[in-house]
Amino acid sequence: MKFQSFLTKWQKQIQLVFTIACFSGSGIVLYVGHQIFSDRLRLFWIFSGYIVILTGVVIVFGRRLIAMICD
Repeated sequence: MKFQSFLTKWQKQIQLVFTIACFSGSGIVLYVGHQIFSDRLRLFWIFSGYIVILTGVVIVFGRRLIAMICD
């Protein structure tokens, strides 16, 4: 139960770190995608849109999971 009180106390900070980690990871993936698709601009934009949508979904569900664990 000590771990549960720790999570409840630091829930907002954990969510913030999770969100920053997701944005950092997606930035790295977009950089690598730019290097791979630099000569095919249209394919890069499709890839970028996919990564942005996927990052948003992961952040939403990750924050819900953290809130569910903390309650």
